Amino acid sequence: MRLYDYDIPDDACARIGSALGHLGSKWALPIVMRLGDGPVRFNELRRQVPGISQKVLTATLRSLERNGYVRRTQVASVPPQVDYDLTPQCRALLLPMRDLVRTAVEQQAVKTLPRLTPVRGRFILLINHANRHFGKGHVSRRD
Repeated sequence: MRLYDYDIPDDACARIGSALGHLGSKWALPIVMRLGDGPVRFNELRRQVPGISQKVLTATLRSLERNGYVRRTQVASVPPQVDYDLTPQCRALLLPMRDLVRTAVEQQAVKTLPRLTPVRGRFILLINHANRHFGKGHVSRRD
């Protein structure tokens, strides 16, 4: 398969899909992006990822560790100290992941922008979410 100027082996799509599946989940992506700034302790990470529960954070970190994206380091101290950091394999993916996130955010912003559309010699303002709130034929008029 050819994608732009890159030759992609046939089995690469499955590997890419697998990586996106592991790293693109609701909670894995913010966790990985935060760990991109350096090692973090569990409770600090929990505070920095708003809305995540302790159970979900634990499960997501274990999954990322099992799949080779996150490294867990336990320091023998009282109380025990555990740091989480990205593996070199995952750190190499940070830049493309940030570009992917930026593109997704920009595309979502473009989709939600109101746009002026000519209708019968006049311009009307079409708002994408208006149909959900007011029914199909609703538009705001603007001269």
